[in-house]
Amino acid sequence: MAVTRGCFGSISVGGNPLGELRAWELTETAEEIDVSIMGNCVKRYEAGPTEASGTLTCYMDDGDTGQGALTIGAEVAVLLYPGGIGSTLPQRSFTAKITEIPESADVDGVVERTYSYRATTAIDRTPQV
Repeated sequence: MAVTRGCFGSISVGGNPLGELRAWELTETAEEIDVSIMGNCVKRYEAGPTEASGTLTCYMDDGDTGQGALTIGAEVAVLLYPGGIGSTLPQRSFTAKITEIPESADVDGVVERTYSYRATTAIDRTPQV
């Protein structure tokens, strides 16, 4: 079984690498449309419009160009490389709007910044060439 190790992953935002990347999440969903009919006591659903959203978590670095492009309300081109950069490796490409930027820290850690986004285009899963 082939596996993709997260430690090789990277992300490009607006053409710039996203520095200090710790974790990412991408969730795609489809709206459920109730198409149940009388005479059948089992509910039925069809897939409706789709959407995608997620988070990018980094160690805070105000000097990083990639992080600098991620401001509230910004719409940015995202290239997500789950297994790293290389020919035929998987990638996800889409445009996203930044919706939230919480920062967090604890006494024995490094300050982290999490960027929440909502995709404004479909997710393209074409492998890298």
